[in-house]
Amino acid sequence: VHQCLTNGMLGFNMADKIAKTPFPMPYAQMLSVCLVVFNLTMPIMVAGHIKHLWLAILVNFISTVAYQGLNEVARELEDPFKPVHINDHGMPQLQAMFNSKVRAASPA
Repeated sequence: VHQCLTNGMLGFNMADKIAKTPFPMPYAQMLSVCLVVFNLTMPIMVAGHIKHLWLAILVNFISTVAYQGLNEVARELEDPFKPVHINDHGMPQLQAMFNSKVRAASPA
């Protein structure tokens, strides 16, 4: 029992440390600037090296969408313990529904 409580408190303290450690704002701004520069120069570089138009468009689209997607994932993971998050599942409501179903199914 004590080992489980210790592991739980250790996990809580580690999550609390992650939540309270700020991400450096200049680093995030520099990443955004580098992403804009990449999105502006990538089409020029691809157009200069790839002869077929359809292939150049495809390479540009895939590379810019991939890097923008990575940036959005990083922004989402930057603060994983936000009180209101777009990707949250509403766990308190799901837990309440589960509890009511368990109570209804159990012989009382």
